[in-house]
Amino acid sequence: MMGSTLSYAIRRELAFTDAQFFAGNAQLYNVTVTSHALIMIFFTVMPILIGGFGNLLIPIMIGCPDLAFPRLNNLSFWILPHALMLLIISS
Repeated sequence: MMGSTLSYAIRRELAFTDAQFFAGNAQLYNVTVTSHALIMIFFTVMPILIGGFGNLLIPIMIGCPDLAFPRLNNLSFWILPHALMLLIISS
């Protein structure tokens, strides 16, 4: 939802010729575009592709009942929301 909100803000800024949404603040616009890209790539696409498909397909492909290091996999899942909060706070 955060990435979609940032996308809406970017589209709102580019929809009109005069700078109205960010009030001409180019730094705020650049931070918004960068935050949107990082959130959508590292917190939406990569967890779905690497985490979701990797956890489902790799054990099936190699014929084992479970992953080799399930606790390490779980740790990466629980660190993800904290990393997202740090990204939002820093931007």
